[in-house]
Amino acid sequence: MIIIGIIFSLLSIIILYKRIGFIMFGNKVSGRIIGYSNETKNLKGIDTYNYKVEYEYNNKKYVASSLESVQVSRGGIPNKNLNIPVTVCFKKSNMSVVTILEFKQTTILGLFILGIGILLIIFDLL
Repeated sequence: MIIIGIIFSLLSIIILYKRIGFIMFGNKVSGRIIGYSNETKNLKGIDTYNYKVEYEYNNKKYVASSLESVQVSRGGIPNKNLNIPVTVCFKKSNMSVVTILEFKQTTILGLFILGIGILLIIFDLL
């Protein structure tokens, strides 16, 4: 049980490190959601798509995939949050991956997984 707790904790640290790193040490610009990319099929009939975001930096337009995603039932067509303006955080070293400042799901997921990991470690030590 302690190993599973450690794995959960490490996974959450990676998730939070990515998101917080983009927000704290990256650049922030205005952008908009233009579509979806990177379909992932889950076992329970749900497909997950990362948001595709367009933004401008130094008078040049970029299209990037975000850390955040939308889920739809298998065979469904995603249409959530299309064409809405967002604040994009990115690092100059990899401008094809961004995080969307207004969407907090990635942070909440990371904290939730960290909580589960810590609880599993504590219960195993008791």
